[in-house]
Amino acid sequence: MLDLKKLGGEYAALSYLVTCAKRAREVLRRAMVSEQTFSDAACRAAFLALMHEKISDAALLLAVAKREIPEIEPDDAADEFLGLSANSAALEHDAVALSQTFIMRENSAALRQLLMRGVSGDPEFLLESQRRAIEEAQAKIAALRSKFSLNPAFDVPESAAHEPVDESLLHVPGFVDALTDYSMRTAQRPNRTLSFAGALAMLAHLAARKFVGPNDSRPNIYLVALADSGVGKEWPRKVNRRVALAEGVQFSVQGDISSGQGLEDALLRTPALLMQMDEFDTLLNVMKDEKASKVATEAMWKVMLSLFSSSGSTYTTRLKAVSARGGGGGEVVYNPSLSIFATAIPAKFYASLCERALDNGFLARCLVMEAGERGEYNPDSGMTGEELPAPLARMLRNLSNLGRRSCDNVEIDPRDVTTVQHGEGAADEMLRVNREADALYKKAKREQDGMAMSVWNRSLELVGKLALLYAISEGAEATYGFAISREAVVWAWRLVKSLQLRMLAMVADNTSANPMDEKLQKALRFIRKAGRKGIARAVLLKKAHLSSREIDEVESTLLDRDEITVSVLPRSTNGKVAKLYIAIK
Repeated sequence: MLDLKKLGGEYAALSYLVTCAKRAREVLRRAMVSEQTFSDAACRAAFLALMHEKISDAALLLAVAKREIPEIEPDDAADEFLGLSANSAALEHDAVALSQTFIMRENSAALRQLLMRGVSGDPEFLLESQRRAIEEAQAKIAALRSKFSLNPAFDVPESAAHEPVDESLLHVPGFVDALTDYSMRTAQRPNRTLSFAGALAMLAHLAARKFVGPNDSRPNIYLVALADSGVGKEWPRKVNRRVALAEGVQFSVQGDISSGQGLEDALLRTPALLMQMDEFDTLLNVMKDEKASKVATEAMWKVMLSLFSSSGSTYTTRLKAVSARGGGGGEVVYNPSLSIFATAIPAKFYASLCERALDNGFLARCLVMEAGERGEYNPDSGMTGEELPAPLARMLRNLSNLGRRSCDNVEIDPRDVTTVQHGEGAADEMLRVNREADALYKKAKREQDGMAMSVWNRSLELVGKLALLYAISEGAEATYGFAISREAVVWAWRLVKSLQLRMLAMVADNTSANPMDEKLQKALRFIRKAGRKGIARAVLLKKAHLSSREIDEVESTLLDRDEITVSVLPRSTNGKVAKLYIAIK
């Protein structure tokens, strides 16, 4: 029998079982676990619903059970499950909605009893009774909500790995939404993901060296937006250059920089730098190429890796770096802030990744967003006027008036930096995020997945940066200052987790470690795309551009790895045996 206490509590155990329902049911049957194993009636009901394959019912009953069970103390056993509970935002929503129904029904019944007692002739008394009933219902619902510790930040199921980012996450109140909307209105082919990524990168640049969040978090970020040709990758970059021109910092928004030395030189001229790069895979391929200049390659890795977390300190350049002052090199860059807004074609981006980029933490520092399909043609596209929209221009001025000019390479007076603190509930939310990130890291470590370990190790830092940007964006519009809200942390974690799950899945499916692995991945992509109907060998030969001998090697390897099945079709007109490949999912 399973010892549920060792699993960290009945609710935590059931949450985990619901997460992996199909596998869990079989394990529980073999272990002969019954509803009597659980001491709590609601947990017993949830268990029965789970075993009868009514997952949604089990999830709802779990949410109701959670109201009656004290908060589980975090310990080594519970950590494995508290962070991995299934779809908790949906649980909270459904349970509260169900409770609201019961509460309103209860109060409606009380009103009906008043009517039956003959008070209908006194309308004022009836209205007052109705008002009190509604207030009482609202108070009960508020009290109910306060009992829930279910966390909407964790409402990111692993199925998110199979879909691009949820568009509902591509909204941040204030500056980001304003700039995103401006980019969408003026683009010839509006795309929400590209416009949002560009706006977020621009805010990170404008906030550079002016803001600091809890745990010394800084607003600089590395964003990679993936889109096919014709989707509109150039427009958000053009919008950002327009905003930089209005702010008078156009020199700090630069295009491609192909070496670490060039990047250091640019930072000496302007320590707050936004690099906007197209065909980002080209740079990654240079890093991947063993024949490329080792000095240039090593320098690029070093600078990009170290600058991500160096905004709160200093960076010393190489001895031969040339500053705007004509110094002899080895100079100090104060509070360097490098933000990257890169774009690439999805297939080329993932093909360009090498083992070093995956394991050394570079990709873990990046937020990779997929733009999806091309938008409809916009006949009113173009930036026709001289002025930015009034609300956007006002928020830009608000950010500009904070602190000193951020692009001057001088030591920053702490009085010129705005400190942004956690608001109500935000610090607790960050602790929950840390707990889940730790659970995902431990899972990756058990599976010896170096890439996933690197990703989840960096996830808390990314959440801190994004939550800070949310607060800055929101505060640029408001008049009450800057504070990181609970909503900011919830949004940041949902976005980070969604993007990282998707990236890990795409890396596994599209990135190769050697030439043979590259052939396997290419063939497998076409086979999977064909679905249940499969793909004929002759068709795969043409699409994958592989030779007959290479296809034989691919077929043998994929069969040995249990990734495909092979069906033999009736002989074709030329007398040859035709094969059909079908992916095993």
